Amino acid sequence: MNATTPARAGQRKPERGIRLEVRPDGDCPGIVRITVGGKHADYFLYPLATDFGRGFRLEKVDPIGDGTGYHVNIDGDRRSCDCKGFCRWSHCKHADGLAALVAAGRL
Repeated sequence: MNATTPARAGQRKPERGIRLEVRPDGDCPGIVRITVGGKHADYFLYPLATDFGRGFRLEKVDPIGDGTGYHVNIDGDRRSCDCKGFCRWSHCKHADGLAALVAAGRL
């Protein structure tokens, strides 16, 4: 997975990764861990029915429970997410990460 923010002069892009911790099963959500620059966040992973491609809802695992969540659609090389990063840059850690898991046959 490539970094989503452009590097400033003399700076390297932060390393990003995603790991499927728990595969979704029936009514039970999965869990993915997204890491950016050494910091990580865990998300519940809910598969969604779609008209095309694969759909997912990511909901941040947060003890405060602010309900941060994103809808992601993966359709071959095309992808979308309703997060601010995707709206600005046309790619993000959520969509890029889930696309990598789908391509690897993990989802």
